[in-house]
Amino acid sequence: MFHPVKLNVGGEEFLTTTRTLRNCPGKNDLSIFRKMNLPRSGVMFIDRNPEMFVLIMFYLQDGIIRIRYDEHRIALLQEDAKYYGLNHLAGRLRNLQPFDDYLTIVANREFDPCEIVGAEEEGADVSSDTSDSYEEFVFETRASDVLGNRSWWECY
Repeated sequence: MFHPVKLNVGGEEFLTTTRTLRNCPGKNDLSIFRKMNLPRSGVMFIDRNPEMFVLIMFYLQDGIIRIRYDEHRIALLQEDAKYYGLNHLAGRLRNLQPFDDYLTIVANREFDPCEIVGAEEEGADVSSDTSDSYEEFVFETRASDVLGNRSWWECY
């Protein structure tokens, strides 16, 4: 049975479920949360970067991350992906090439997990893809929400 879990990551609180935390979208992922006894009450503290944890949560929830390419952010996300046992995501991040555009990283359980769909210009329509190997995802641009004045993407 899956139950709600409250986490404090670097001073910011997150509420999610055991199912999300134990999800492993990539074929080589060994989420550290699979081995933990997650608390049914109280708050579990994780001494990591909360900004990167938002992206980690997107990956765990839907197998998708959409970010603007920035070497520093990619390096931080790669380190946190390794910390959380998301090895396939960390490997894909390590092999990214520099772009000025947004990158979409999709984990695909049936074929090639974490296939990089491509770089799209900001505001580009990414609601569909020609590949039938994974479900369609629709993105909505959000700014000045969870991450302050930095842009992020929410998936539906």
